[in-house]
Amino acid sequence: MVIDSAKYLIFLGNRIAKIRAEKGITQYRMAKNLMMEQSNLARIEKGETNPTIKTLLKVCEVLEVTLEELVKETRV
Repeated sequence: MVIDSAKYLIFLGNRIAKIRAEKGITQYRMAKNLMMEQSNLARIEKGETNPTIKTLLKVCEVLEVTLEELVKETRV
């Protein structure tokens, strides 16, 4: 299976933003918890940058989800 990395980064960013919003966490608060600038989090959520695994693990911690839950693409 070939994964289009640009599309996947957009999917991942959208997933982070969706879970964050569902949990009622503002982008500002999440960025602060991640110890990063809000603009960096915004770029991740827009799929404009490729977050490191370390960053993704911190995102999971803040959002209280597993890495598998975060990265798994679900089809309805």
